[in-house]
Amino acid sequence: NKFFDRLYLKYAFRYLTLWKYGGIYLDLDVIVTNSLEDIPPNYAGIESDKNVAAGVLSFDAEGKGHTMAESCVNDLKHNFNGQDWGNNGPGVITRLLKSLCGVKLAKEMVNKDCGGFRAYPPNSFYPVPWQNWKMYFDENSTEAVVNLAKDSIAIHVWNKHSEQTKLPLSSDAPYIHFARKYCPKVIAAIDEYF
Repeated sequence: NKFFDRLYLKYAFRYLTLWKYGGIYLDLDVIVTNSLEDIPPNYAGIESDKNVAAGVLSFDAEGKGHTMAESCVNDLKHNFNGQDWGNNGPGVITRLLKSLCGVKLAKEMVNKDCGGFRAYPPNSFYPVPWQNWKMYFDENSTEAVVNLAKDSIAIHVWNKHSEQTKLPLSSDAPYIHFARKYCPKVIAAIDEYF
């Protein structure tokens, strides 16, 4: 099944690249609002009380980060489920960190030593929960979203849910607001819709 193959390859390439080279992975629908340069490697962001998200990931090329990325590759290899998207993306990093941190819930990872890996609280990368993804596209939510994201390092607009949503460049929706402020060259390259 082509969907199964693409889904597997998507996550396999993500974790294999981080294992081989280290670095930072960002989903294409992430807008960085504060520099990532001074953040020590080996981190991810919590998206809910139960889960760590896979839209922002950082692993060292060597040492602990390399070992953790290898654990993610092996987890995906042994636990991939083509019927459960969440098992393969957030599930991989959530299972690793639950094990490293010795906790049952993602929310318990905040401010905990997880074997050299840091789990940032939801407002760091996911200030708007996926259940409220439409807020990023609602002009009436701009003030609320800007306030939710005021201390964020980045925002993730939940492309899994929002991929069919288009915004005219004239919109004052939060997604356009952040793109104008932090991605002006992208906005300048677009003709009509973002």
